[in-house]
Amino acid sequence: NKLMYGGRSSGYWMQMKKEDRARIKINGKNTLSCDFPSSTINILYLIETGKMLGKGVDGYKVNGIPREIIKSMVNRMINNSRRTDCTNAFKSHITKTATKDERMFMKLTPYSPKDIQNKILEHHSTIAKHFYKGADYGQRIAWVESNVVFEVASQLAKMDVPVITIHDEFICKKEDEDLVWQSMYSTFHQFKEI
Repeated sequence: NKLMYGGRSSGYWMQMKKEDRARIKINGKNTLSCDFPSSTINILYLIETGKMLGKGVDGYKVNGIPREIIKSMVNRMINNSRRTDCTNAFKSHITKTATKDERMFMKLTPYSPKDIQNKILEHHSTIAKHFYKGADYGQRIAWVESNVVFEVASQLAKMDVPVITIHDEFICKKEDEDLVWQSMYSTFHQFKEI
């Protein structure tokens, strides 16, 4: 159907386990997944520079710190207005809601939450001004991300390329992979400002 009222798929697809997604078929054909690695970081680069990092570049790879820790910290750096609040939110997450792996990684890393934030700011100095702007700004970043997904899905629908969108992932027929990647990195330019 037309994607007039939202670019993301329904709850059924969103709740499907990642390993089950590999068995999805579209029109009886095998599928694969194309997704934006580190989509939040990519959106910040899009806003700041007018382009994303590029296919295969993972913005959550920072100085050997486990990816899960960087991703979690970036989320808190975007949704809190002060470094102290970010540190407290991160510590609370690690003790209360973190996955087993996140807790293990945090025990193994030699860095404090403050050190991790500093490493992220240093690694991503180009977009550093977008951190610590509070929950409202974080929601606007999520809104831009959703609109990018919607626009890509809409462009693909106009080319009769069916996709299932799950967060920042596009599940497509294997034969459509090149078109999907091309659309993912060429149809977002209207979202350079929030």
